[in-house]
Amino acid sequence: MTTDHPLERQAARVLLIDSDDRLLLMQHLRTDRGFVWVPPGGGLEPGESPEQAAVREIAEETTLVLDVLGPCVWIRRSRLPGEPVLHIEHFFVARVAAGIEISTEQNSDTAELAWLIGHRWWSLDEIQAADNTLFAPRALGELVAPIIGGVMPGEPIAIGL
Repeated sequence: MTTDHPLERQAARVLLIDSDDRLLLMQHLRTDRGFVWVPPGGGLEPGESPEQAAVREIAEETTLVLDVLGPCVWIRRSRLPGEPVLHIEHFFVARVAAGIEISTEQNSDTAELAWLIGHRWWSLDEIQAADNTLFAPRALGELVAPIIGGVMPGEPIAIGL
């Protein structure tokens, strides 16, 4: 495994949108001691499909059990500079009621908890107005606007960093 021949890490993320059209984002610590806001999710376990991973990750990270998982709307391929891992993330949509309680305290992954700072529900206006805030994907406000409005692509679209 080198930067020329990276190891692939498959992951699933969920664009969890409540009935007030707010998106749940998790705040993660970065190695440079800054932070980034990302949709909940994580790596696939052996033999697991992206859909199965999305449902499992939401349960692990928020204690929510998803009855219905919507379509995969984006696929993101990314590598951090100098990192020998190619991250391939599948982004699914799920809707929940507003006011639902989220808890990250049940997460037993100590490595994940070390870089999980917090979580919050964001409106589209808040995401688009957050000029000095790092989101992943970086163009989250532009990308998620049609999704929040109920417009889903016919097939997953490739998105950038």
